[in-house]
Amino acid sequence: MKKKLLICEDDLEILEVFKIIYGDTYEVATARRITDIIELVQLHQPDLILMDLWIPETGGAEAVKILKAHDRLGKIPVLLVSASDRIWQIGEEVGADGCLEKPFSIDHCRKLVSDMLKGQAAAG
Repeated sequence: MKKKLLICEDDLEILEVFKIIYGDTYEVATARRITDIIELVQLHQPDLILMDLWIPETGGAEAVKILKAHDRLGKIPVLLVSASDRIWQIGEEVGADGCLEKPFSIDHCRKLVSDMLKGQAAAG
C-alpha cells in the first residue's frame, strides 16, 4: 500500500512538479487553499504533508500551528515549503518537522520526503 502525501500548494506549476516527482511512488492528494486544515487532513489522512508557507486562506504557518496542536493529527510530519529566507526560523516557530527551500532539486525533494517518511531527521 502506497504512503499518502497531502500537498498544499497554490502555485499550479509547482504543484505539477510535485505531482511528477511523487506521483509514481506515493498516493498524492492536493489542496490549493486551506480553509480548515483539520478537516482537510481528516479527509485525506496523509502520512506526510508538504505545506506551502504562503498558501491562501489560513496560510501555511498558521495551518501547521493548528495541526501540531491537535492531539492525534499533530503527529503527522509536515514539511514547510517556501522561498522565504526565514523558512527555517518560521518552521521552527510553528513546529514544522522539516523545511524545503525553493528553488529545490528533484533528487533532494525525493530524498527529503523518503527520509521523513522513514522517521529520519529532516533537513532542507
